[in-house]
Amino acid sequence: MRTQKINSFLKNFHVMILIFLIFGCQSAIQYYDSEPACKVFFELTEGVMKDEMPINEIKIKIRELEITSMKSSDEILVTSSRFIRAAEEAVANYYDYPTFMPLAYDDTYEHMEIHVESYLALKELTEACEKEGFPSKTKEIIKSETEVKNSESVNQENILRENSKIPSIDSANNELMKFLKSKTWGFFGGTCDQWVNMDYDFKKQKSYFINESNDWKIVWDLKPDKFLGPKTLIYYINAETGSVSGDTNNKQNSPISEGCDKW
Repeated sequence: MRTQKINSFLKNFHVMILIFLIFGCQSAIQYYDSEPACKVFFELTEGVMKDEMPINEIKIKIRELEITSMKSSDEILVTSSRFIRAAEEAVANYYDYPTFMPLAYDDTYEHMEIHVESYLALKELTEACEKEGFPSKTKEIIKSETEVKNSESVNQENILRENSKIPSIDSANNELMKFLKSKTWGFFGGTCDQWVNMDYDFKKQKSYFINESNDWKIVWDLKPDKFLGPKTLIYYINAETGSVSGDTNNKQNSPISEGCDKW
């Protein structure tokens, strides 16, 4: 009798353990859903890459991603946390419009680390979402932009082949610095290239070749902590002759700039 009770107890105990395991596994499986987080992430990244999403909406989307990722798988949760930190950094540290790509529009080298981190985090979260069955158009956008830039680069090289004295943006900027070095800055032996390098950032991504005039357009923007001088300096360097001319907006002839803003 006693043996029957023990056997009955063990049988019931085993059944209870089995039920607990079945329902425990089911609850573990059905309580996460990564699709909402991936959907918000793709909307955010695609909107930013196309320059179509206002800054306020970007901030809202980052918060939405933070909330929806809490109900996602562990991998989505971890990778989204990294991306959220990088995205917040990008939004906080750009003067015009944020970007999650390296060497993008309006970039300065002081932001390069942010660029790289946001790009790596974007790539990591994209792959995590794709692994769970949620594909993105982000890769198509990146590929399309890269193809356009490569095409423009090839066309530019073909145009410059015959007039190769100044073949690149860097060589055009070097020619500009030589020109400004020959111009006096104030009355203490300084030169205008020193003034530009001290107060301005070279905007390589805003600079480009003008087919019609055969000129390089070189752009320098006033640094955020500076306030003396024109907000933007623009110079034109002829690719064939190397001659330099300043944009009319440069020529303010202000005593503050001590003669360097007339070129």
